[in-house]
Amino acid sequence: MAHDGAPATNLLGLEEQAEFLPLATRFFRDEDRLPAENFISSDFMNRENARLRALEGKIDIVQLSLILHLWNWDGQVEACKRIIELLRPAKGSMIVGQSVGHLDGVEAPGRPGTIVFKHNAETFLKMWRQTEKETGTEWDVQASLDEGLGAAEQNGRWDGPRAKRLVFTCVRL
Repeated sequence: MAHDGAPATNLLGLEEQAEFLPLATRFFRDEDRLPAENFISSDFMNRENARLRALEGKIDIVQLSLILHLWNWDGQVEACKRIIELLRPAKGSMIVGQSVGHLDGVEAPGRPGTIVFKHNAETFLKMWRQTEKETGTEWDVQASLDEGLGAAEQNGRWDGPRAKRLVFTCVRL
């Protein structure tokens, strides 16, 4: 986003593993545009982190990529509820992202001992409808599956012939 002209003062990064933060700015070659204080090392579900608490209700857009599929259905609902807490409670607040998806929208084995949920467009919308009900909010939700992230090549551990990339946009009404 900084590369495309978004003011660095408006961009924040959140990563649970602190050692990844300097790697990201080096990888994207934006160390000169994004100061270290723009990044927070925390689990975004951590409601005790003072920096995250200070952001609650103040963020306009969350870019959420390759994280939702790490939880089961209920965990994803809780994650979406937390994102809503961070977003400004105003029409037009937005979540955009991508996740590992599946043509059938299914539970699947995750990390050892865990079960995750991989959505298709229909199950993603159903999960958001549950989130809306539990938060008292309304959203325009758009989701689709595609071949991005190498899904067509089936090179990853998560791959299978029915694995796809889920891309989504959720705009608060």
